[in-house]
Amino acid sequence: MQAFRLAKILSVWDVDALLDEMPSSLYQDWMDFLELEPDGFAVQDYYLSNLACVIANTSGNVKKPYKLSDFSISPKQEQTPEQQLAIIDGL
Repeated sequence: MQAFRLAKILSVWDVDALLDEMPSSLYQDWMDFLELEPDGFAVQDYYLSNLACVIANTSGNVKKPYKLSDFSISPKQEQTPEQQLAIIDGL
């Protein structure tokens, strides 16, 4: 999936051609960059979770402060492939 994110950023529609033409060292540099500078969903989830957390904690009706993770829709923990398949089978 990282290759598709990179293709989107670079406005390249042919992901296979992108990977064929790009040296592996450059691809790894891009992956490191995307790890440090996330884009898309991860950033939106962080900012919106942070906003919701601030609003909830300043509402005046909080006995125990909320954490950012209380509002994040990102998975709480890494899932194994077996767990992911079980979720898909349950749909």
